[in-house]
Amino acid sequence: MPAEEEAAAPFPAPFDAAGCLSLPAWERQLGDWLLSLSSTCGVERPKEKNAMREIAKYIESNYNRELTLQEIAGHFYLSREYISRKFKQEFGENLSDFLGRVRIGKAKRLLLNPRLRIAEVANMVGYADEKYSSKVFKKLEGISPGQYRKG
Repeated sequence: MPAEEEAAAPFPAPFDAAGCLSLPAWERQLGDWLLSLSSTCGVERPKEKNAMREIAKYIESNYNRELTLQEIAGHFYLSREYISRKFKQEFGENLSDFLGRVRIGKAKRLLLNPRLRIAEVANMVGYADEKYSSKVFKKLEGISPGQYRKG
């Protein structure tokens, strides 16, 4: 094979000193090429942990609207089951608890403004139902939003 053709081949066949095809050398060469290819493909796809961190950032940016696991799964092209399992492994809590914690954290800051009604705060952080919002708030903080505001 001329030198120009050998250089153009994606993985030219290696020959031993006798000019015979060396299968062990070719196997190593092909394995190295496949390993290189797989790492190149891996760079373009987010790693598991990065995907879960991106989902967490997405939740933190969109906490104030209705978020469903189905919508998040569609946005990230991942299955709901996969997200649920990996998110819990990464953060130690399920996705809905994480969302609730983010929302209540934002609500606590908004409750410092006495001009905002508690129902408005609940709506601003993504809860359509003020009673449910208060229930989640009390579960996480141990006191109601009204008590939090007074304290």
